Amino acid sequence: MNAEDSLLKTMASLMNSSGAVVSRLGARSIVLSKLADAVVPLLTRAQRDEAIISFKIAIEDVMAAMDDTILPADYHSALLVETNLCLEMLRHFQRQVR
Repeated sequence: MNAEDSLLKTMASLMNSSGAVVSRLGARSIVLSKLADAVVPLLTRAQRDEAIISFKIAIEDVMAAMDDTILPADYHSALLVETNLCLEMLRHFQRQVR
């Protein structure tokens, strides 16, 4: 096996493992989203209040830990977008009477 074949084999292996990771993350995202869609409407107003507070604290902890890690700007942006979507979902149901 020459150097080019070795490089191609290594690249193919990396692409396969990266594809598996992306697939797993995508599947996890969908499952957790559907879990939230199913559970959040069942929470009482007090439980949603607690969930919002707890979620904000957890995200602040994650963001504080990220300050010590070099991550791409896209990651930070995606984290903020997803955080805001989750908070909006909680607030949407909070506005509804239960």
